[in-house]
Amino acid sequence: MMDFGRQVVCREIEAPVDESAFVAFEKEFEQVMAKGTEISQSIPGGDTWGEIIPPREKLLEYFLRLQALELTPESEYIDIASCMSLFPSYVAERVGCKVSRQDFLYTEGIHEREFPKCFADGKTTMRCIGSDGCTLPLEDSSVDAITLHCSFEHFEDNKDMLFANDALRVLRKGGKLLIIPFYCGDKGVEVFHEEYAPGCQFHRYYDPGTFTGRVLAHLNYPFSLELRHYPNSRQIDDSFYCDLSMVIKKEGAGFAIKNHLAEIHELLKMRYRWMP
Repeated sequence: MMDFGRQVVCREIEAPVDESAFVAFEKEFEQVMAKGTEISQSIPGGDTWGEIIPPREKLLEYFLRLQALELTPESEYIDIASCMSLFPSYVAERVGCKVSRQDFLYTEGIHEREFPKCFADGKTTMRCIGSDGCTLPLEDSSVDAITLHCSFEHFEDNKDMLFANDALRVLRKGGKLLIIPFYCGDKGVEVFHEEYAPGCQFHRYYDPGTFTGRVLAHLNYPFSLELRHYPNSRQIDDSFYCDLSMVIKKEGAGFAIKNHLAEIHELLKMRYRWMP
């Protein structure tokens, strides 16, 4: 636990992947993938995109998300840039909490949709939110957890800082914004791949200074950080690349983190030695 004064903290969490538990999760998730076509047809516009089968790396990210968020049946959870993801269906049924999926590709507005259950007969209801991620059409302090997987790095221009600030707006006190994987290295870079699908062409990889300056310095709500390191992920499968994740946790009054950005910057520089 790193304490920067006045209750400003950044927790460093060494979180080796439990391979046997992950393999069991993979096996269970096969039942979700078996309903992939039906799930995609329930998403606004999904009947025109076709089915997406997640690679094993995505299943690892799903597994690690569950551990980092500690969702309960009383939680309200949003999957940002959800597109065709099958993970919300797993959460809705296995955790039993209220689930929303957001993407700018969805029909604008908030739509209640029924999705096929994967582990039982019947349907489950989720909200599909069609919006820009920077301006979520939700009330202040209305959700408990927000996640992005392989999404945050695609936010162009100043949308990364705008999104993070709006996410904290809609989170309740104690709520978590999880970025996984969390891409950072010795030097921040921005690249554009024309051959990639729309929305995925731009990539931003942070260094400690750019993440601190671009994102943390522009948050208008009190927060703390949880930096997780997965030291053995690449040993389990050499196609895995999820080394780090970052949680920005919304805190209550009394946290004054902007006075300690320099210290956080130095901490992140030490921790990012893990990045290849």
